[in-house]
Amino acid sequence: MSHVMGCDPHLDTIAVAVADQLGRPVIETTVANTEAGWNTAARLCHRHRVEVVGVEAASGYGQNLARRLAAAGVAVEEIPTRLTAGYRKVEGRGKTDAGDARAVCRAVAAGNGQPWVDVPDLEALRVVVARRRSLVAAQTRDVNALRALVAEIDPPRAARTKRLSTVAALTPFTRVRYAGNVHRVTVAALIRDLARDCVRRRVRIDELTRHMRTLLPPAGRRLVKSMAGLGVVGAAVLFAELAGTAGFATDAKFAMWAGAAPIPVSSGRTDRFRLNRGGNRHVNCVLHTIAVTQLRHHGEAATYITRRISEGKTKKEAIRAAKRHIARRIHRLLTNPQLT
Repeated sequence: MSHVMGCDPHLDTIAVAVADQLGRPVIETTVANTEAGWNTAARLCHRHRVEVVGVEAASGYGQNLARRLAAAGVAVEEIPTRLTAGYRKVEGRGKTDAGDARAVCRAVAAGNGQPWVDVPDLEALRVVVARRRSLVAAQTRDVNALRALVAEIDPPRAARTKRLSTVAALTPFTRVRYAGNVHRVTVAALIRDLARDCVRRRVRIDELTRHMRTLLPPAGRRLVKSMAGLGVVGAAVLFAELAGTAGFATDAKFAMWAGAAPIPVSSGRTDRFRLNRGGNRHVNCVLHTIAVTQLRHHGEAATYITRRISEGKTKKEAIRAAKRHIARRIHRLLTNPQLT
């Protein structure tokens, strides 16, 4: 009888659990997240006739382990953390690394894993997207702080200032000076300091955006041309999140993964759907941006949303339905390149 393995990788260690097809534990151990540890896990697969290994964060701390196991001829599956959390509740115990490894085993045995595929180009895109996302978050925080400081000592200028999203818009604040008491002089120095940081970060964000354009696969470029409201950054986010997966067999699975499949909450004569708060929120944000952009510029989604509102849906419900429609179209374009 073949077995399954569950791995919960961390920076230094990997919790490993082997179970039979019914989820009953066979062996539990911890190995180092080093080449020696990856080799030990591969030997355990051979010794216990493991055919499928589930790895939580197979594109993160478990990436090297997944590559080593795949090279050994073992099928590797990515197990999302939300699935681990659900299966962990079966034991009714607290959270431990060993418990997470057992939960991954249960998810694999139940067939809920997603095949992991090593595509270096998409993995490179993933890390670039993650880095740009962190820089954008820091930029937003510092720009808001800069605006608050300007409003504190120069409200008219703060009112005149529009978006600070370019180097040209930020540069004047690197030279700003205010005479007067120590408070005004100190705030002016802080404004200059923040503005310089924002300019440097803006330059780096623009460089990463250009790098993302070069890393975007041909399918991503075709998708940008075919899907109104989808730009290079959105397409890069989509393909970066798809890194490590083998794609999705149906548009329904893709929509559920993206959190775009509305959840039914019907009761009696009430027939309605609520917001799906699960799934990949980064991809969900891309779908929302497409829907809102098309609605604003009278694109395909605008017609669809207008029709759904006329059928009795609220605007929010119509946008959710549009996101499901967009997810279906993106899946078709990804699986049928001739449609682009």
